[in-house]
Amino acid sequence: MKEDDITAYLQQFSLDQLEEIQQLVEKKAEEKKRRQSERVRSHSSFPPSPPKDIAALAEAADLDISGLMRDIGRRKR
Repeated sequence: MKEDDITAYLQQFSLDQLEEIQQLVEKKAEEKKRRQSERVRSHSSFPPSPPKDIAALAEAADLDISGLMRDIGRRKR
């Protein structure tokens, strides 16, 4: 969606509706930040893992390291 499309879409709402939308967006953003910080805190309490678990740890942390793992595999050959 382009900025013009978003502006045109939002113009159909009243100011009260826009304020409600803003509050919902801010609430969702706060919830997401809270969940991410809880996830980081819960993962930081784990002991160090052996290298074979790197892919599982990255997946648990919502990190995509597939490209990095492919590069490592190519360099090992």
